Order: sequence, then structure tokens, then C-alpha cells
Amino acid sequence: MYPPNPNSKIIELSHIPPEPNDPFPLFNPINMDPIIFNYCPKVCLAYYTNRRILGDSTKDIALITFNAFNYRFGWPNEEILSAHPLHPNGLRILSIVEVKDSPWIQQLDQLNSSHSQHTPADPDRFHHYIFAFHDCMFECISRGYSVKMYNGRLEDMVPIMRRIAFPRENKLSRFFHFFNRI
Repeated sequence: MYPPNPNSKIIELSHIPPEPNDPFPLFNPINMDPIIFNYCPKVCLAYYTNRRILGDSTKDIALITFNAFNYRFGWPNEEILSAHPLHPNGLRILSIVEVKDSPWIQQLDQLNSSHSQHTPADPDRFHHYIFAFHDCMFECISRGYSVKMYNGRLEDMVPIMRRIAFPRENKLSRFFHFFNRI
């Protein structure tokens, strides 16, 4: 885990009720079992949103695909959130935030400085996102992301996440399927 940084700023990215500029839909506080699928550098995060609670059940699953440099999934949960190094900076449970002046990005930059061709990280190139669910947390250092909304069951997202993570495999499997038929 990275060290605390009193200069880090926690920026809320989702609100109740949703605001027009929110980049990520807030998760459902009742059903918060997110799933992830990773194939470097793609990390897919899927979760139920709060849209059903707000009366809009047309698209109630968010699928976020990150162009990730690094990610963590799991600890801490709600009961021990106070142990997280960004808790003193305002990190709270049931929130989606971006961390400005991220100690994790600084730590990774310092570790990468041992490389002979290292150049210091551009602070605008990488973003540190935190999804503080009830029972777990997802943190990601990312160069970008995309958000798509779906309706259905969370487990139905796994094949979609797989296609996103393995786009080349999809093309190759069609190629080999064609030649197996000959």
C-alpha cells in the first residue's frame, strides 16, 4: 500500500441524485457485488447502478473498461476503511472518487525511476480512481476509460468483458473457425 499524502485531494465523481457531468454512475447500495475481468492493460469493472432505485431500470449495469497501468481489488471494506491511507483526506464508503496528487502514482513513478530510460510521470497522463463499495474497494491507475450501460444480470457481463479484454482472440477465433470448416 502506498503511504499517506496530506496533499492528496479527493474529488467526488458520482452524486445522489446524479449530476449531468458525473462520469460514472453510482452503484446500487443494496446490491454491491462488483466483478472485474483483467487482461493487461484492460481492466473491466461491472456493477449494478442505483438507477433501478431511482426508478430507471432500463440500463442498470455499468461496465467500465479502464486502460489500466495498475489496479487493486479487495481490501479494505466498510468496517476498516479508516485504515486506508486516503481516509484522512476524505475517502468515504459508497463513493466513486478521483485522487489528485495521488501517493500511489508518486510511488509507482519512484519505483519506475530505476529504469535507465525513465522520465517522470506526467500528472495529467495517469488518473487514480477509487470505487469504495460496501464489502470491497476497486482502485485503478488508468490512462483512460469508457463507460457502457447494460440491462440484465451481472453474471451476463462476463462474456462481454471477455470480448473487450481479448479483442484479438475474437478475430483469431473467427479466422480459425473458418479454416476448420474447410
